[in-house]
This record gives sequence, structure tokens and C-alpha cells, in this order.
Amino acid sequence: MRFYPAVPFFLRKGFRPLKESAVLKVHLRSVPLFSGRIPPYSASLKEFIAGTEYEGKLKSVKNAADRLPFRIDNAETATRLFSRDMYISPSKAEVYYSCAFRYFCQYGMKVKKLRTADLDARINGLLIHHILEKILLSRKNKELTLMPLSELTAEVGAITEAFITEFMGGREEMSVLLKRSLDKAKDTAVQILLRMIEEFRVSRFETVAVELEIAHGKDIEPYRIKLPDGGSVTISGKVDRVDVFNDEGKAYLRVVDYKTGGKDFKLGDVFSGLNMQMLIYLMCLWDNGKEKYGNTVPAGIMYVPANNSGDRLPRHATKEEVESQKLKNGRMNGMILNDEKIVDAMEEGCEGRFINAFIDKKGELQGTLLSYEGFRLLHEKIDSMLEEMGASLHLGEIEALPAVGSSSYKNTCEYCDYKDVCRRTEADEIRELKSIKHAEAVKMLEGSENDG
Repeated sequence: MRFYPAVPFFLRKGFRPLKESAVLKVHLRSVPLFSGRIPPYSASLKEFIAGTEYEGKLKSVKNAADRLPFRIDNAETATRLFSRDMYISPSKAEVYYSCAFRYFCQYGMKVKKLRTADLDARINGLLIHHILEKILLSRKNKELTLMPLSELTAEVGAITEAFITEFMGGREEMSVLLKRSLDKAKDTAVQILLRMIEEFRVSRFETVAVELEIAHGKDIEPYRIKLPDGGSVTISGKVDRVDVFNDEGKAYLRVVDYKTGGKDFKLGDVFSGLNMQMLIYLMCLWDNGKEKYGNTVPAGIMYVPANNSGDRLPRHATKEEVESQKLKNGRMNGMILNDEKIVDAMEEGCEGRFINAFIDKKGELQGTLLSYEGFRLLHEKIDSMLEEMGASLHLGEIEALPAVGSSSYKNTCEYCDYKDVCRRTEADEIRELKSIKHAEAVKMLEGSENDG
């Protein structure tokens, strides 16, 4: 065995297994080696630890000093970490495509930041969803349109009190602020329901499921993508609401999601792996919902905004102006099958009061629309994105390259729990999201088929 006098004394003695404290000192003292200042013992140190368990640690220090992209070099290790057969939710896929390193920290290493519980915001969202679920399960859509306001308000109040008693132990020990917050959530739910009832009056779509579970052994079997290495990505989740319009032997499916924080759908985001949640659910129902619903056809996806107040109006706005603003703020947004029959089934007359599609003065159908062939191509695109995600994770590709640019991703890094870990600066490279208009995105989608 050769002897290296340049190796520090605490490592030379007997060549015993290194203590962690010694390793840390070695790492710290080795950093200058990778920034151009070479200590006299560096070559000896590197050869000394070659082949030991600390070689990888030293390499990590070098990578950090050289600011190399994060990755897991051993594909087998990466596959074990993320699982050969991955079971995820659509939101996890969105995290990956917003930043792979964040996905690694959050779902690979399962590192979680300690935070103060924001009880009000969480409970409010749960309460609103709970009220909508109970009301929609109790009656068909047309029955709701005949329900007097006093009866609706009383029933929502009863559901709210039952929720508070069952899940929160009653009102007695609550703070005044929490009581007010819950009452505000109850009022918001009533406003959403009133808005939905108005839409039901002019719609032939019928709500057939609320809080629909997509998972093995549940309402609908999950969405599964096979990977090149023999693994798979299986996506499960829960759909807020499913509406169906049955016509000429076909079941036209509409997936509806309630967004208390607001959400705008942009087809261009899907090309970057983002904004896929609702579409994944729709594709899953399209593929796996035939036994439950029949000959399924995608009719669209819709986000229902919870905030439909007139808060953008001046202080002295009239009642008519307030109601008009509420109507505008509460209009659903999403993407609809480019078929006048389907748009008219969603909103009779195709005026665009409740959905983001309408017939213009020239008699032409306008809005955020996509043809049946477009939905088919989008299905293939989403499958490809999910396959790419699974394959990349199995290869250990976890680069801190955040997606930045669209309205939903302007501050990707600013509020990230792991920004102090990835060491990014404002000068570092990002994955810039281009602002793509819907018509242009449709051309890109359909053009990809022609190019292929």
C-alpha cells in the first residue's frame, strides 16, 4: 500500500473508516480545489477516497462548486427513489414540469417545509366543496332550478352547521374571526350555487357525478402510461364534477372544477407540461368511462370561479352594474368541443353568458374551442408528456430549470420552498414559457400531426 504524506493526519492513521466529522472537514477543505485554488494534498486526497463511500460526496461538492445541473447519475438508484411503477396525481405532474428539482425535493426526498397552518383558507375551500357536493347530490339540475332561494339558503346553512359540528367540534370554542370566515365561505357557496342554477336553466348537460374518484377499485380506473424501461406512470385523483349530455347514442363528457383562487386555462401551457389536470381527468373518462357512461366523447373542461363579486366596480355602482359584473366574473372558462350542437347544449342560444363560447353577429362559432381531432391529438400529446416525465425521472434528470412566464408561473422560484437548496440566482437559465394565443396553439397542435 502506498503512503501519501500530503493526506491530512486525521485520515492517515491506520487508514481506518472515516468519521463523519472528518469527512465534513475534507469536503470543506476540498472546495477550493474546484475553484482554482489547489491545496497541496488535493491529488492525494482524491486518490485516497477513490472507491470509498465518500467518493460520491466529494463529487457532489465538485458539482456544487462547478454549478453543474442536478441529476442522479445512477438510473437504478433514481428508479428505486421514484419507483419503477409510479403512482402520482395530476398536480404532481404539474410540479415536475414547473421544476424537476422541486419534484425531487418534494416527492423524491419528501422534504417538507415547516409552516404555520393556514386553517381558515383550507377549511373554507373544504366547506365550499362540501356544500356544493351535498346540494348537487340531493337533486337533479332541473330540480335545483325550481328551488326557492329561502329553501336553498336554509339548506346551505344546515349543511354548514353539520360540517362545523362533525369536523370542527362545533362553534362554541371558535374565535370570532374563524366564525366570520366560515360564514363568508357559506355565503360564497350560495352565490356559486345561484350562478350554477342560472346556468342549469339554459343547459342540457346533467350532473352525473361529484367528487368522482379515479383510482383502482373506485369509480373510474386510473390513467396509466407505460414507460420505455418497462415501468409505468399511473395517475389517480378526484374530479369535482362530471356533466353528461346524451345525444344520438353518444355521451358527451364535461369535467368541471371549482377554483376558489381563480384559474385561466391556456392550451399553450399544455405544450410545456402544465395545466394538464383537467385534461388528464377528461382523457381518463374518455378511455375508462365507457362502462359507466356509454359511448364517451370529450365535450370539454370548465373552471367555475368562486369569486364572482362585483369588486372591480366603483363604490356607487348600481345594482344592475353589480349583477352584470358578477355575471362576467363568474363566467366559466376552459375549452369546449368545436361543435355548435355541444355549445348550444351547454348554453342554449350560444350567447356566451355562462361559458367562454358564443355565436357572433356573423353567425360563426367563437371561443376557446377544439375539434374532436384536436382532442385526440391532445390525448396523444398528454400521453407523450407523462411518458417523458416518467422516463426522465428514471434516468435521474432533476435539473433546477423552472418554468417561468405565463400568468400562473410568473413567480415560480419566489415562493418555492426549496429555493435555498437549489442555489439559483436571477442570472441563471430558466425555461421560458411563451404566451401563445389559443388559435395559434390549435394550429401548433394540429400542425404537429401534419409534420409527423
